[in-house]
Amino acid sequence: MPLEIIASESIPSDAINDDRVGTLGNLAWVIDGATDIGDGPIIGERSDAAWLAEAASTWLTENGAQIGPDLQALLPELTGFLRSSFEHGKRREPNGRHEHPSASCLIARLEGSSLEYVAVGDCTMLVEQADGSIARYGTNTKDAGDAWLTPHIKRLAPSNGAPTSSNLRKALIPTLRHARSLMNRVPGYGVLSITEPPQRYIRHGSLDIPDGTRMLIASDGYLRLTDVYRKYTIKELLYESFSNSLPAMLDQLRKIEEADADCKTFPRDDASAILAVHRA
Repeated sequence: MPLEIIASESIPSDAINDDRVGTLGNLAWVIDGATDIGDGPIIGERSDAAWLAEAASTWLTENGAQIGPDLQALLPELTGFLRSSFEHGKRREPNGRHEHPSASCLIARLEGSSLEYVAVGDCTMLVEQADGSIARYGTNTKDAGDAWLTPHIKRLAPSNGAPTSSNLRKALIPTLRHARSLMNRVPGYGVLSITEPPQRYIRHGSLDIPDGTRMLIASDGYLRLTDVYRKYTIKELLYESFSNSLPAMLDQLRKIEEADADCKTFPRDDASAILAVHRA
């Protein structure tokens, strides 16, 4: 099997984990559900984001082997499945687009020596290069870690009582609802949801990789170790993830967050990652 999965982990930031990771043969994916900001779940037992992430991951597990030569073509099929499932299972109508369940995702497939990926939102794939450098695919660094929320958090924190991730998120809900109303619209941003992302927001590509190439596929929660907290460069993050273990790296992340207990930097986030190696 050309794609050897070394490890995969996903941990919640709170009681509910809205992330999912999965693999099927030469296919691997990370799905990062966007935390609900509506008036209660519409379809999920406790979280619509968790429902969408689980439904998408299950669909990939059941249908991944039948995906055609263009990995990007799976997005309309997956979106159609999510839309149909949502329509049949919803308990009420959404009170606006901001209540549509959504997620970032990155899906990668290795065929021979060709590594293909498709992504929407802010998940990331790091791939080791022959010269030892690291190539980054998926989200841009400037878009990572919910950086756009920083000025809003700094404005709210002084007047928000005893700051915690939970009450900061509550204070940010009006801002988040406005942003979510732009999902899968132009102008706006693209995500996996019950509507299709505009083509301009889909990142798709392929690259040839030699035997032994190491890669990391992760949610922005895991990438906070480099994008937000600056604990590692992306090169160090890839190497340390393999040298240590994903549980050890995630433990480091949570300890850093504990030192930022007043959430002056960012609210907490679920964190997920997959480590894989190309084996010819």
